[in-house]
Amino acid sequence: MSSACPALPRSIDVNHSAAHLTGACPVAPGDGTGACPVAPGDGTGVNNVPHVPIIEGTNMKVVEVVLEKTAYGWSPEELHFQHPYLTLSQIYSALAYYWDHQEDLDQDIERRLEFVNQAQQAMGKTPLMERLKSKGLI
Repeated sequence: MSSACPALPRSIDVNHSAAHLTGACPVAPGDGTGACPVAPGDGTGVNNVPHVPIIEGTNMKVVEVVLEKTAYGWSPEELHFQHPYLTLSQIYSALAYYWDHQEDLDQDIERRLEFVNQAQQAMGKTPLMERLKSKGLI
């Protein structure tokens, strides 16, 4: 299931076309060096969504780990406590991957937040929200 590209960390599995598009893979597929045996778009990534790095062997997105660290101020050890199926190595690799690709991942986070905001605006106020607001609870 791994992308098999030596340019990517072993514990991060990215849809490989994203690796080539974002420059994460410095080797062009088919360039004859043999350094990157995976062609973009060949379906070897564990993720069906292009450009979304996933922690290998899980369905956890790197941005989810980053958002929890940012929102709650959790250390890697606390992230491990909250997600015992992730090893500390996977967590540190995810955070390292974020720092190496911060601009791209921050744009992805912003895109996701914008989508949520648009969906909330389109949905309008729910009856529950109205009841809570009328009681002064929100």
